[in-house]
Amino acid sequence: MWCKVPARVLVAVCVFVALPCLVVAQPPGLTQDDFFDDTTVQDLKLTLNSKDWAALQATFRENTYYPAQLTWRGVTIQNAGIRSRGNGSRRETKPGLRFDADRYSAQQTFLGMKSFVLDNLVQDASMIKERVAMLFFRRMGQPAPRETHVRLYVNDKFIGLYAAVESIDKTYLGRTFGADGHGGTENDGYLFEYDYLGEYYFEHRGEDLTQYAMFKPETREKDAAAKIWGPIESMIQAINETPDNQFLSTVSTYLDLNLFARYVGIENFLAEWDGLLGAAGMNNFYFYRFEDRTQSQWLAWDKDNTFRATDYPILQGVGQNVLARRALGFPSLMNAYLDTLLESAASANEPDPEAVEEFLPNGKRVAKPGWLEREILREYAQIRAIALADPVKAYTNEEFEDEIQRLLAFARERSAFVRTEVEKLRGKK
Repeated sequence: MWCKVPARVLVAVCVFVALPCLVVAQPPGLTQDDFFDDTTVQDLKLTLNSKDWAALQATFRENTYYPAQLTWRGVTIQNAGIRSRGNGSRRETKPGLRFDADRYSAQQTFLGMKSFVLDNLVQDASMIKERVAMLFFRRMGQPAPRETHVRLYVNDKFIGLYAAVESIDKTYLGRTFGADGHGGTENDGYLFEYDYLGEYYFEHRGEDLTQYAMFKPETREKDAAAKIWGPIESMIQAINETPDNQFLSTVSTYLDLNLFARYVGIENFLAEWDGLLGAAGMNNFYFYRFEDRTQSQWLAWDKDNTFRATDYPILQGVGQNVLARRALGFPSLMNAYLDTLLESAASANEPDPEAVEEFLPNGKRVAKPGWLEREILREYAQIRAIALADPVKAYTNEEFEDEIQRLLAFARERSAFVRTEVEKLRGKK
């Protein structure tokens, strides 16, 4: 049996109780918001057997867990688990990591979280795209994981710059959706992580439920297949086969189509080429079917491939994806989609309300950086020295600096491009 005790009473307990003690030293007042505080770079330390760390690196394509201790700002979690994670981002020298506080102690949490992700940032030369994108989703009123940069140390050795990303799990669902209307918390529905298994654009693949295994269940995994994937197959069949005059009413029983239009509008403003309307099929999202309901919602995930190009087409992927093609074929939903693009452009370009207006001698107003440019500069200033010192990052220092400059150009030019393209599209009607 293990006991969980505050650090201040650890000595007394261990003197009088002849049991091994699991130490969870947590200074009062620290919360998840402190951990994901994006005004600073966090220092995070992992301690584990050196042979286990070497084995994790050597077998980085496997999901083997190893026991580890985590320390952050006086909080120490022992007997936790870490493993390598990722798809194309897996690396031997700088492994992406999943931290599970409850891997070996079922009731143990870290600040109320069972797990979080340590993104190794090897698919983004700027090392800030995902954090900026997730913040923009939240700025636009859409749920997205909290994220902050960390200096990661393993056995007191600096491993590199990482991003700590909130896991999408039942804790996240409860925080995001709140009350379920029945006196409980909305987190006991069916949560899926989309697992990319090849190009897929929402085509109906028949009634064989194994054809929809790309929707990988993260909750209620032991339920019957008919309960897990049956509603997904029915939804996809409805998306593909419902006549136009019944499409909105029928598909709306499965999806909030205005919310869908808003989600893909934000993604395409951010020039996300590996998302729901990805160039090689759908990818990088979670999907949640609410408790006791047939309706589901997308949840943003893995935004390392945003900000593809300033002139990224505003209808990219719409024609290939069955749901997008059919849904945005209705004027009301296309208008919702285009309005989202314009709202995104305005939000990204929003000036600093505290900035003092300046004018050139000819009377021309000096352009002030919009929100997106300011956010990129803020995060760049936070991480620059650490990124340059990262001994195993996937890009050179020159590539890092060049990518930051490309992002700044995107921030300055994307809104104007999107507004012009929306005007052209609406002018054709």
